[in-house]
This record gives sequence, C-alpha cells and structure tokens, in this order.
Amino acid sequence: MEKIAICSAKGGVGKTTIAYSLAMKYHKAGKKIGLLDADIYGPNLINLFAYTNPNQNAHNSKITPAKLPYLIDGIEFSSTDLLFNPDDAAMLRGPMLSKILIELYKKSFSADLDYLFIDMPPGTGDAYITVFKDLNIKKAVLVYVDDPLCIADLKRTIKMLDLLRVDVVAAIENLAESEQTITNDEIMTLDVNKTLTIPRIARHELYNKYLRTGKLEKLLPETL
Repeated sequence: MEKIAICSAKGGVGKTTIAYSLAMKYHKAGKKIGLLDADIYGPNLINLFAYTNPNQNAHNSKITPAKLPYLIDGIEFSSTDLLFNPDDAAMLRGPMLSKILIELYKKSFSADLDYLFIDMPPGTGDAYITVFKDLNIKKAVLVYVDDPLCIADLKRTIKMLDLLRVDVVAAIENLAESEQTITNDEIMTLDVNKTLTIPRIARHELYNKYLRTGKLEKLLPETL
C-alpha cells in the first residue's frame, strides 16, 4: 500500500480538494483507495462527496471503530465528521487528537488498499508528528500557492518533512496564474520527480477588481 500525506503548513491552499481529486482519479483508474481526513479540528473532506451521514456514532468523544470503514463513492473513507456531531467544536488537547488519529488509521481501512491518501491540517504540530512518526507515513505531496505568506509557511513545511525524513513525491502549485511549469525557487531546490500547476482562470481579477478596490468587502454580510 502506498500511503501519501497531502500537506502544507499554510491553510486554504487546496489540500482537501487535491486529496479528494487524487483519490477519485486513482479510484477511477481501477485502484482500491482509502482517504483519511486528518484535520480533526476542522474536518470538511466529506463535504466534497455527495453524502449525508444520517447517524452520529460517537458521543462524549468516544470512537466506535466497529462502524468503520465507510465506503463512499467506492472509496474507503474515515473522518471524525462521521463520528462526532459536525456542528460541535472538537475541543481536544494534543494527546487526545493523536489517539483519535491513530484509531481512525488503524481501525478504518482494509489491508489490501493500493493507495491511502491523508488530508492533513495546516500547521506543523501534533497531527503531523502523529502521522509521520507514530503512523510511519514516509511520503508527502506538497500543496502551495505562490505568494509570500504561503512560501514562508512552505519553508517550515519543507524543513519539518526533512527532519521527519519524509520524501516529497510531488509539489503542486494551486490557484496558479497559468499552466507554466513551476519556477518558484523554494520548490526548484527540492529533489521532486513531479511538479505541476493547477491554474485558476482570471486569478488577477480577484486581486485587481476585488481585493485592491474594496469590492470584496461589499460582498460580505453587513452584520455577523
């Protein structure tokens, strides 16, 4: 089984969408796929599936692994979204987060999977240490957008993966200006076999016509 974590220290770069897309792509190619939502505090991977969970199978933070795995659209899927009330906040300290992640991983998936994709949360904390050390995941896909704030966090991600001896098997620039090959210096220094871009059409309009002119604010609610 190939086990690959989709990661970036920066939030909002598209890790979840890419993890889902990778899972669906390989599933449609005839592979047996597992998909783990490792974002315990903000699980939303299930929202990309046409699926509504009618029952909650855990109460008071108690997991019922016998109910797992869930097969959704032909993919073995696991997430705390299937276990807790999705409207509740997961107020968990690090040790409990790690325990839940380990349980989801060990009790949720068949042994004969071809690929297990893990949708990681932002940051470099407990979830990453648990996944890469306790679960012994040794491969990662980097996801980033080419702006200074994201690149600053990307450096931390790369350093963390290096310290944990995790191989970066692909680097994906999301929301790119064009389909040209990645040229960012931080990525080009990596020994990565696969680098690719995922363009967003007319990205410049978001900055020039909305952010810089204040139009975006007009689209937001007047009161919260």
